[in-house]
Amino acid sequence: MNSLSDLQNWLDEVTRAYATADREVIRPYVLVPLTIVNPRGTVVHEDEAGIDRYLDYYLDSGKLHGVTDAIRLAKDLVPLGEGRVLATYESHYLRGATYVTQPYMSSAELVLDGGRWKIAKINTEVEPVQWRSIDTLRARG
Repeated sequence: MNSLSDLQNWLDEVTRAYATADREVIRPYVLVPLTIVNPRGTVVHEDEAGIDRYLDYYLDSGKLHGVTDAIRLAKDLVPLGEGRVLATYESHYLRGATYVTQPYMSSAELVLDGGRWKIAKINTEVEPVQWRSIDTLRARG
């Protein structure tokens, strides 16, 4: 991955994979172990079962909050060595034409593995379950 354009193309590809809501389509973009850093702390998913739990959690959060569209915009790309980059991007999650949350920044450490860029670590400002409070969603119907 050499440019922001390359990163944007990869982000679009990953976003399409997540939009399928099918773990098997998403799984090839994720390495084991997978480290997630968010406001609640750091979690390392050491095996396939952990990756499955993480993906289920992410997908279930999207359903809970009624996410209909996700947009990830490439912001920065820093080489970390051979076959490793730090990708920074802005995430937008929408329910129809309404934002589920304010856009927020995340970064992902990507590793080239078997000819494909895969996520090894994600640092994010917002955890999916925090997109909106359950009480707010219930009040809106």
